[in-house]
Amino acid sequence: MTSIIKSKIFKQEKIAPYIFISPFYIIWSIFFLLPTIASFILAFYKWKGVKAPKFRGWGNYEYLFFKDKAFWEIFQNTIFYTVTSVLIVVPLALLLALALNSNYLKLKPVWRLIFFSPIVTSLVAAALSFKMILNSDFGLLNYAISFIGIDPINWVESSATSKWSVIMLIVWRQTGFTCIYFLAGLQFIDKTLYEASRIDGATGWHQFWYVTLPQLAPVTLFVCILLSINSFQIFEDVFVMYSGNDVPTHAKPMVVYILERGFMQLRLGFGSSIGVFMFVCILFISLFQFRSFASNLDQDAKKSILERMLGPIIDFIANIFPAHSADKNIKPISPFFSKFMLNLVVGTLGIICLIPYLFMISSSLKSTYEIMAWPPVIWSSDPKWENIPLLFDKWPVDAWMINSAIVAIAVTVASVFLCTLAGYGFAKYNFKGKKNLFITMVATAMIPFPIVMIPLYVLVGRMGMNDSLPGLVVPFIAPAIGIFLMRQYIIAVPDELIQAARADGAGEFRIFWQIVVPLVWPGIATLAIIQYINSWNSFLWPLIILRDDQNYTIPLGLTEVFALQVGQEPQYALAMTFAAVTTIPIIILFSFVQKYYIAGLSAGAVKG
Repeated sequence: MTSIIKSKIFKQEKIAPYIFISPFYIIWSIFFLLPTIASFILAFYKWKGVKAPKFRGWGNYEYLFFKDKAFWEIFQNTIFYTVTSVLIVVPLALLLALALNSNYLKLKPVWRLIFFSPIVTSLVAAALSFKMILNSDFGLLNYAISFIGIDPINWVESSATSKWSVIMLIVWRQTGFTCIYFLAGLQFIDKTLYEASRIDGATGWHQFWYVTLPQLAPVTLFVCILLSINSFQIFEDVFVMYSGNDVPTHAKPMVVYILERGFMQLRLGFGSSIGVFMFVCILFISLFQFRSFASNLDQDAKKSILERMLGPIIDFIANIFPAHSADKNIKPISPFFSKFMLNLVVGTLGIICLIPYLFMISSSLKSTYEIMAWPPVIWSSDPKWENIPLLFDKWPVDAWMINSAIVAIAVTVASVFLCTLAGYGFAKYNFKGKKNLFITMVATAMIPFPIVMIPLYVLVGRMGMNDSLPGLVVPFIAPAIGIFLMRQYIIAVPDELIQAARADGAGEFRIFWQIVVPLVWPGIATLAIIQYINSWNSFLWPLIILRDDQNYTIPLGLTEVFALQVGQEPQYALAMTFAAVTTIPIIILFSFVQKYYIAGLSAGAVKG
């Protein structure tokens, strides 16, 4: 009898992992892996989406590289967005993380909420706010620079400043996101390293360069690659900044170009070739960054590019402030002054970070005439509280909010269940092909969505899910990063508990549901928050597949309210009312759950 039970348990253990990972891999293969492969194949074809594709060989790439006059300027724009955002955001996020990690800083929870709020703010709402703040006729930025004698600048439309306008938005929304990873990395640095360096006479500069930065090298590599991938596929920032109209070539990024060529002109094969080229560029950038941090990741490697470039500069700065000054009368900077300057700088950055929110709230209570006034009306003397009921009367805002909630909840519940199942399979079982399956799946997390969106659009259309809420849900319930995250949490569950349950005759799914799931609730909460926020704020995919405005989600509805119709008055006030109504509650909710969100983002950088 005992041998029969053992044999049954053994068979369950052999079969169970495939049962646990199969639901995820079926969905993932259909809606991500196959469209990815199809995109690489479609790049060699000419196809309008109706008749059979016609093989062109390298024709799409030949036209792209040698005949398309706009492509290289658009490519340079994308490179500019990518490189500039990394060069600005990474140092700024690191300095902000050091400040938030300091014992000298007061009101840490408040500053963290302020700096991290852009993470959960709808990018469409943020872009609309920035578009109005940068307006050449009534924008707050031109009003501010007028006090120092600078004439108004056409920030968005001018070829000299348009890309910098987009960079402002990128820096605002990405700095807090990147800061979270650095904060997590700082917690894992052994404090004895600093004590030893101080005993050896190292200055603060030397400690930062030779202790902090090397220890943060894996995190820095992670955020550089992540930020590069995000910036290289920039879309909403530019698309919304120009109200969805024709984006000028001097500001246009590659994803907007894919949308124009692939969907608007129905050149699906040509659009896919641009997506494949994007993937090659992202892969090259990632490899370059990996090489740049090589010596920090491997002690046997030669000095990295960054060390060869910046090492002499850091040594020069460190030598200006030696550890032991020859002049004994020179007193060190007082702790009071250090605390004051730290809180002053962080407070100033916090106020700057709050400006889009303050503008959004104040504008939501103004008339359009007051918003367009010069000099700007900071706060209306007659707040227009009627903007809220007027907004709901003119547009189906309630339907858009319900649609967003349905999509976000459906994606969250389904993805959490599938990823927890599969994460358990990878964390607690040994089975044939485990390593290759996991590596393949995680590697695809680097593939940008624009590569798969054309074949995915065709696939979803043939399944009859275009212009429907299921079309917004089903393709996104199997995220690769979800398995990685849940596997990290489930690995920590003691194997002894699982073995004891098996010895008591518990089935594999019962063990998963009654023992493992209750122990990994923090991970489940983290993944749920990440998926909900991503789905709630999704814009590109709804823009592609939705046509009926009754099916719109909030981000798409925002562009509908803001859109300027011929012969109609611009709806600035109602657009800001909509942005405020849908943004402020999310930030309030985020203030209660941010620790789970931060834990989830941190796991990707410090546990991986």
